[in-house]
Amino acid sequence: MPVFGQLPTHRRITLDEFLTFTGWELTPGVSKAGMETALNFYQDKIPRPTLLQRVSRPSPWSLPRGNVIKLSELMQAIDFGQPVLRVTATVNERFKCFRPKNEPKSQRPRGNWFTYLSSGQKTLAIPDGQDLERIYKVKTPVECLKSAASDAFTWIVRNQDEIHTESLADKYYRGGGQQFFIWEPQRYLELS
Repeated sequence: MPVFGQLPTHRRITLDEFLTFTGWELTPGVSKAGMETALNFYQDKIPRPTLLQRVSRPSPWSLPRGNVIKLSELMQAIDFGQPVLRVTATVNERFKCFRPKNEPKSQRPRGNWFTYLSSGQKTLAIPDGQDLERIYKVKTPVECLKSAASDAFTWIVRNQDEIHTESLADKYYRGGGQQFFIWEPQRYLELS
């Protein structure tokens, strides 16, 4: 089983090293070029300690092999059977994000995933209860990673009794919608 220490710590991670570390099996239709685009984008934009940070709680985006790190979560959120592109969002372009419904309104964007104003929650594998829409506009041009959202199992563990009564089928969400990843969005976006 892969272990955390197998990834290089002082140089960029190659796609082959990432695939070996996670045990990710490429299925027909998966684009290695798209995976490399995403991997390079994340390594260009996100500090290495953040990418290699272990994920301490179960994650719907993490592969169930080896140690789970933030980079695994980020890669799992993308459908690599669809195009993956580095694009620049221009001033006044607007994006929507979905947040938990209890979250207080904030001037600063939270999270890193955004979508078109016309996109619905159901196309982004976002769980029920995270349906509060926030609209932001670009105040400074920013490079984004544009991709399609992957399907995901999504769950919230509340107690052991509830786990036994929930069905995995009830926690499966379809993706397919277009999404944009923006690192440090507070530097580039403002509430619209």
